[in-house]
Amino acid sequence: MQDQSIGLVVDPVASSERLVVAFGGIASMLDGVPPFEFLSALDSLSARVAFVRDLDQCWYQRGVRGVSETLEGTTAALCALVDESGCSRLVTLGTSAGGFAALYFGCRLAADAVLAFGPQTFTSHRLRWLYRDHRWGPEIANIDRLDQTAVCRDLLPVVRRSARSPHATKIEVHYGDRVRVDRVHARRLRRHSNVRLFAHDAGHNVAKVLRDQGELQAIMRRALEPTATTRLSISTPDELARRASSALDDGSE
Repeated sequence: MQDQSIGLVVDPVASSERLVVAFGGIASMLDGVPPFEFLSALDSLSARVAFVRDLDQCWYQRGVRGVSETLEGTTAALCALVDESGCSRLVTLGTSAGGFAALYFGCRLAADAVLAFGPQTFTSHRLRWLYRDHRWGPEIANIDRLDQTAVCRDLLPVVRRSARSPHATKIEVHYGDRVRVDRVHARRLRRHSNVRLFAHDAGHNVAKVLRDQGELQAIMRRALEPTATTRLSISTPDELARRASSALDDGSE
């Protein structure tokens, strides 16, 4: 969709008791317009879907066009959407910067489940320097220009609060083991009991690899139907994180 005034589109299917909020990531270099992502993958699942994209390319810190102008405004708008839907199960998902959003809003909304694929878990300059993550400089600068008291640049406190709450959001982080900084971002969350990490033999676009392998929909279906008995042929939860590694590679602070 080329209309850059629209940041949120809701599937009109109203009969489902399950709601998925799918967050798009950074725009591709080909057309420069952030996409609504996971359209095909979610099409065959029995759920109502809200597709969200970050047209301002700043990890959703500036809100969602047509909906809100701040992070808190987006949280309030999504909360209203969830209440209006009357859903009995809420799942948020996203890849890369969209994974950051899925984690943030999923925890804030007390979602039942979060699926984050190759997410960033911080955007602060201190942590980016510490862990040598030099990607997306222009997009990071978009956050720098905002009121720093109204943004979230580290997800660790957000996930920690969720883990300690009575309704802890169940989080799955799927990441490509070939990318050092993606390992760092994922493993910072591993100490929390509500987080499961899955390492895959992939690069940054791990969601595409899982899609091509026919596993992405199974992962989504499991999140939507937690009682399903279908077994998945995916990687075991973060086996690599149990290996001895340096403090830098661990992503510990």
